[in-house]
Amino acid sequence: MPIVAPSANPSGKLSPTKVNHLDKALISHCTEVIDAGTCSAGIESTIIDARNEAPVILRTGPITNLDIKTQTNMHCVYSKSTQGNSPIAPGQLESHYAPFANVRINATNKKKGEIFIGFNTPNADLHLTESGDLIEAAAKLFDLLHVADKLNPISIAVAPIPNIGIGEAINERLARAAAPRN
Repeated sequence: MPIVAPSANPSGKLSPTKVNHLDKALISHCTEVIDAGTCSAGIESTIIDARNEAPVILRTGPITNLDIKTQTNMHCVYSKSTQGNSPIAPGQLESHYAPFANVRINATNKKKGEIFIGFNTPNADLHLTESGDLIEAAAKLFDLLHVADKLNPISIAVAPIPNIGIGEAINERLARAAAPRN
């Protein structure tokens, strides 16, 4: 019997972080669904290609490059050029993690018909964090994108996220969610 973890999302779509986010089509193929609660990290794992001397981060995640360097004294390579045109790991497609509504990133205001997801932003409709905590923001990212999407907005605007630590992974997920779709 196959076992599906919370990041079992249809290709290109939002990742589920709660059992009620699971795609109905996926659930129809399951004998049983085990609800183990909300995912603590929110975003999926860091994926590293360690086949060469210099490890390459294929997908950023909760374990940052600094975490890896601190534990192993190795610096991982990560840049747009390491992503390549042919994905070799989950989450490397240009458009991925996308809700049905279009996503506008680095938004500083809300446009008509949008749901505004804030980061320490007082006038937001939904809040990734009200204290500037990147770990809290990562844990809530996909849940709030699901919540916003269910409100059927014209688009979802997301405030700028600091691009440090786990913020790099949040921004990477948001860039893919906002990318043009095929």
